[in-house]
Amino acid sequence: MRRDSNDADWRKVKDLVSERDKGMCRLLRVLTIPETLKLRKNAGGFLNKVDAAHYRPVSERPDLIYEPNNLVCLNRYSHSNLDDFKDPLDGHCISADEVERWWRRILKSNKSQYTFLEENGLLRENDNAVSDN
Repeated sequence: MRRDSNDADWRKVKDLVSERDKGMCRLLRVLTIPETLKLRKNAGGFLNKVDAAHYRPVSERPDLIYEPNNLVCLNRYSHSNLDDFKDPLDGHCISADEVERWWRRILKSNKSQYTFLEENGLLRENDNAVSDN
């Protein structure tokens, strides 16, 4: 399911998520200084482009396409990398467990969003990710 600028519902949810996240990449809020430097080195101009990124992909959960709690603002470089099972900082291939750990780290930066996902059974079942900080 493709979203575009003609989809009023998509524009509305994107605006809501952007307002909640203050239009800033949520990943940048949880990185250490060395991680931030690594991302800045690799992302180039894509670091300044911020997208509404689905935690649970639309291909997997089309029912969550307009659910604000399934969306976060992410820089385009990291968003694309996570979608392709790549490290959001340097683009190297990573496992599904590692992708989930990154998502949990990002999602936990908003307690109410994380709680919503957890209470509604929307977090991926993944023992390794659950033990992450």
